[in-house]
Amino acid sequence: MTARSQKSYAALTDIGQARPHNEDSILTYPPLYVVADGLGGHDAGEVASSIAVATIRDHAPGHADAPALARAVRAANRAIIRATAEGIGRSGMGTTITAVIVGDGRAVLAQVGDSRAYLLHNSELMRITEDHSMVADLIRSGQLTEAESRVHPNRSVITRALGTEADLEVDTYEIGLEDGNRLLLCSDGLTSMLVDEEIAGILRGSEDPEETAQSLVWAANDAGGTDNISVVVIDIGREEQLGRRQSGRGGRAHGCTGRHTDGHGRTDAGRDERTGGPAGAGATGRGRRWLAVLGWTLALALAVSGAGGLAYSHARRSVFVAEDQGVVVVYRGVPGEFAGHSLKWELKRTQTPVASLPPSIQRQLADGVRVSNAEEAFGLAKKYQDMVGPESEVPLSGSSPGSLPYGSSVGESYDSKGSLPYDSPTGSAKPGQGE
Repeated sequence: MTARSQKSYAALTDIGQARPHNEDSILTYPPLYVVADGLGGHDAGEVASSIAVATIRDHAPGHADAPALARAVRAANRAIIRATAEGIGRSGMGTTITAVIVGDGRAVLAQVGDSRAYLLHNSELMRITEDHSMVADLIRSGQLTEAESRVHPNRSVITRALGTEADLEVDTYEIGLEDGNRLLLCSDGLTSMLVDEEIAGILRGSEDPEETAQSLVWAANDAGGTDNISVVVIDIGREEQLGRRQSGRGGRAHGCTGRHTDGHGRTDAGRDERTGGPAGAGATGRGRRWLAVLGWTLALALAVSGAGGLAYSHARRSVFVAEDQGVVVVYRGVPGEFAGHSLKWELKRTQTPVASLPPSIQRQLADGVRVSNAEEAFGLAKKYQDMVGPESEVPLSGSSPGSLPYGSSVGESYDSKGSLPYDSPTGSAKPGQGE
């Protein structure tokens, strides 16, 4: 193992290899640490995640109190809903949250969504939280294995997020800590690229939290970096390592040391230390996948009525880029099938040969690259075209504008607004419902 630095925690958020912007926000404000993965696309997800971490910072207790931390998360949920009503960000924006307060030999956590918390104890890695996602529900019901979930076409669909409903359910956890323990908070940009065994190996590989955080981000990028990647590493040991919250509610979070990089290890400029987001009116963070909150309400509606109104309404707001017959194609809808029904409409077929793109991008296109709107999808298709060299554009093919969902026309910009909240079952790894 490498030599240990004097720092007891480190935080890093990275745009990854496939996204045009970063919608994540992170907070290190000892004894409080937060990871938030924004949903809704540019000018939405990063706004929601930044509002969330700032609100939690201002409302969280100064000691390990799970119900109080859950109340801070619900305050963040209300703040996002209020911001949307006031025209801040975009309709349909939301965020995941995983927050922890460390102290007195224990950690309390509050979680919503699929950002995770892990504990490394005696070199063994334990997943503390349970994801609120469609594939996680399938795994818990025995219909899907962990390995199958990693390649499932709807692995990015989450079933709970801040900003989607007023009566938000927050899972809380409490664990005992010992000197030498290491905590990890992370977005799914890490866990979608690395399996738990790989994460454990990196956490064991260095005693320096900064080096560990950087190694996690590098490994996720090397594996494809298909999403933004955020990590917070916290080492448990000396009292001074845990720190004490600065006085002054709502003031500057002087303890925030999270760094943002561009996917190649370069640090972003112009970030707001208070929230880990871009500088400016307390609102931004990073750029993540297209991701509408979609629960089993959708699955049930499809099972009962096929491609019915609920699924149709969601699909018409969604856009993705994928491979078809060897070339890059832009679609409206969602990849794969729901209950045997395809919910996609071709918007643009390019002449870009997928076989000429890097293998990592070929794999992404095989599953479908989900984006926030049609404009972003066309830009991504143009990027792929530029990677393989000049080519002649072909006319738009597939459905005519009149046959697109609700008569929408090709080339418009569409937001990911299909938020359908669903209260999935609570986790079983010692969670409790926050008050």
